[in-house]
Amino acid sequence: MLDQIKRWTRSSFPLIEDMIDFTFQRGMRSITGYPDRFDLVIVDVNNTLIDGSVEFEILKDKIGERSAHSVIQYLDYVKENGDLTVNKWFLASIQTISEKSKGITQADIAKTMQRLLDEGRINHDLIHNVLLPLKQNNTKILVMTKGSCSYAAEWIAKGYGFNKGYGHKLDGEHKVSELIGVKSERIRVDGSETVVKTKFDKAKEFCKEKGIAFDGSRVAFITDHVDSREMRGCVVILYKFDKERVKSQRRAAKLGTFHVMFEKDNQDEMFRFLSNPKIAKQFKQGRPRVFVGAN
Repeated sequence: MLDQIKRWTRSSFPLIEDMIDFTFQRGMRSITGYPDRFDLVIVDVNNTLIDGSVEFEILKDKIGERSAHSVIQYLDYVKENGDLTVNKWFLASIQTISEKSKGITQADIAKTMQRLLDEGRINHDLIHNVLLPLKQNNTKILVMTKGSCSYAAEWIAKGYGFNKGYGHKLDGEHKVSELIGVKSERIRVDGSETVVKTKFDKAKEFCKEKGIAFDGSRVAFITDHVDSREMRGCVVILYKFDKERVKSQRRAAKLGTFHVMFEKDNQDEMFRFLSNPKIAKQFKQGRPRVFVGAN
């Protein structure tokens, strides 16, 4: 019973914190408004640019769909019932997938990404109707993923001419040297250290490398769900890729852990907003305050 209470507390408190945080942020936005433009747009990979999970698809190609499902079910069980923090769970998941697949190479990732492209599971509409037009307007586009290797994000970024792709990095011994997580920290496991950075941290790094002034209020993040700690300060756009299937999207929509939400078929409105955030006041007001494309 005590273990159940601990698990409920561990899983529920961050959600409650996010809900309160975003309620406050939306209230402040109703007073301060949105910027006149976004200089930088960060876009998530799993269930946003990709229909599904890249790591599962890579694993499926390496060991078969049935075995891949077993690995993912095990990782989900550990997430729900174990004592790992979110960052440590991501690290353990990456290492488990690497071990079960007996190593994942760039060639393996490229093969899987090409298959997803051939199957129409890379989000052509979001890329061509929103991201590429934004790029033509000199908005910087970064592709980022917490769960997948940086090469998967780089594959998309290079293929469509976006500015850069980020994911986890491996060292010469195939151990995770850098991880994109929900908060910045350093994790030591079996004598190896992993540097954890948030997507917000990586956006700052990109701007520093390019000599661009960084202003978090002029950064937008397109994702299927978010932990408020990883992108605190920027504008979070919830993109509902599949409202029936993806649990994280249903939960984020219900709790209101975002600033603006768009359904999959509202990409014209998404582009309008990202091109001119000031038009947010034209959108339907309610709870959450800015709620676009709602049923």
